[in-house]
Amino acid sequence: MPRMAKTSWKAMQTAKKGDEASSRGASLGPRPEKFGDQVTCDHLLAQDVDDVGLDDESCALVILDRGTDYIDAFPQPDRTAESCYRALLDFA
Repeated sequence: MPRMAKTSWKAMQTAKKGDEASSRGASLGPRPEKFGDQVTCDHLLAQDVDDVGLDDESCALVILDRGTDYIDAFPQPDRTAESCYRALLDFA
């Protein structure tokens, strides 16, 4: 899967990971010990034409492994379940 241009990662480079629970009140529980035991995901959306990826990707699925704090982003042309499924397979 192609990666976005480095200049398109400005939002991800400046984002900060929060340790508190989400505003919905959900608790993530104790920190897992191994890679892949628990991950969190969110979408990063292009806000401007300059933010679009090399192959016209308009969003990315950002995945964080809570056990190792490994974070990665997978550019996508859309936010469909199929695109998210492929990104999760690539992450694993």
